[in-house]
Amino acid sequence: MPLTALSLWAWSRVPEAVAEEARDDREPRDLPIVDVVRRQPRGIVLTACLSLVANGTTYIGLAYLSIHLIRVHGYPSTPVYWITTVVIFLSAPLAPLCGIWADRVGVKRVGWVSLLGYLVLAYPVLAVMAWGSLTVSAVAFLLFVVLNAPIQVATFALMPRYFDRELRYSGVALGYNIGVMLAGGTAPLIATWLVETTGSANAPALFVVATVLVGAVALSATRKRDLRDDSGPAEVPVLPDGAIT
Repeated sequence: MPLTALSLWAWSRVPEAVAEEARDDREPRDLPIVDVVRRQPRGIVLTACLSLVANGTTYIGLAYLSIHLIRVHGYPSTPVYWITTVVIFLSAPLAPLCGIWADRVGVKRVGWVSLLGYLVLAYPVLAVMAWGSLTVSAVAFLLFVVLNAPIQVATFALMPRYFDRELRYSGVALGYNIGVMLAGGTAPLIATWLVETTGSANAPALFVVATVLVGAVALSATRKRDLRDDSGPAEVPVLPDGAIT
């Protein structure tokens, strides 16, 4: 309830002019989702791929790892839940900090930090959790979640810019939710299935690596011509030099 109230308060502070400026002067479309699929399918695919890696790694970190520690490695539930709470608390300020960092070095470069970090550390993070030390497991847990902040920032910064203004809401909503459906809520289920099928407690790293590779393709495929400003394709980059490279 407090979070809902805070969200309603924040939404009430958004000027109505923002919504008015976002509307196109042309006749409204009956089915904008059909229009965005027809006109900008590349944007949908890139958005879905970034959403897939951002949500896949998020759900592994925040929804699955606590289950992994308790059910796979047998750690007591109470300290694991406290570790999860502390990890969330410590990682929360990272998104705005990564946003400031992205403004300085470029949003794609910040996204690559997450992707390369997960490629290198996904397996070791899961492996050290089997050592029997809650302290080591807590540090590994925190490291995994911290790595998620840069790709979240990159994803939410890039998604709206893949679409023209009049298609932006429909395009982002469609592409983002495709990624959520494929790798968001399914992540704990897939991770559990991998452990049971392979017999390896480290098998969920395969899922993480798979989502990271999909995200890497999307980041690599993103070019300046894919990004729009408020009037259409951005012939002159809106961000500073190097900000999307």
